[in-house]
Amino acid sequence: MEVHGWYNVSLRQAPIYPEFAPEGAPKDAFDLQDPAFRDFIVNEIVEFATRYEVDGINLDYIRTDGVSFSPTARELYRKKYGKDIDELKDQNSPEVRQRFLEWQEAAVSDIVRRVSEGVKAVRPKAVISISGHPKPKPALDVQGRNEWLWVERGWVDVVYDMDYGRVPNINVLERVRLVSSHPERFAKVLGNYERREGRAVPREPELVARQMEYFLRKFPGRGIGLYIYSMLSEEQIQALQAGPFKEAAVASWE
Repeated sequence: MEVHGWYNVSLRQAPIYPEFAPEGAPKDAFDLQDPAFRDFIVNEIVEFATRYEVDGINLDYIRTDGVSFSPTARELYRKKYGKDIDELKDQNSPEVRQRFLEWQEAAVSDIVRRVSEGVKAVRPKAVISISGHPKPKPALDVQGRNEWLWVERGWVDVVYDMDYGRVPNINVLERVRLVSSHPERFAKVLGNYERREGRAVPREPELVARQMEYFLRKFPGRGIGLYIYSMLSEEQIQALQAGPFKEAAVASWE
């Protein structure tokens, strides 16, 4: 068994660290445009990897969750571009749109780069992974989550394509891999649950097994994941053991 620390970077589900979620920041999120927050989260993750002999770090919610109009974001945007950040509310020109995408990218990439470099310095064999929805290069994401870019720059070892629907998407991940310099670093993660009447319930074991088997055949040797453990039923385990996981799995990076 491997142990990977899992961090929901921007998600703020409780009234904690109010200094990193000021007025103007995205709702229920920390302000990734604040360099102080980026210092805080990077230091937390690197300290965790230093203290514990983990096999890797997974970055989830590694995105801005919107656009920050906090006082810090306003000041830094004006210093960088000489413009008022309120121009991002309309984005009515290609120039403004490009500034917006670069602005979001820089903040999130700063965290990914520093986490990768910091963790690798203390755990050289640690696997840095991303839970995301990868897009083909060279497109930049509106929330700064640019998995292809982090792979190209060597900061990330594995990108998980979170695809939990009853009908998983095939074409997007194929396009991502087709244009990537490291197609082997992108892995599919399927869901094993449904939401019915406002609550999560385990998905039919036959469907879970068929989906897993399909993607293992379509993308051999690329690895695959299943989300979420709390919904993993005994019936699903039996179906997987009788079908796609008759043989022992081996981590692709080994």
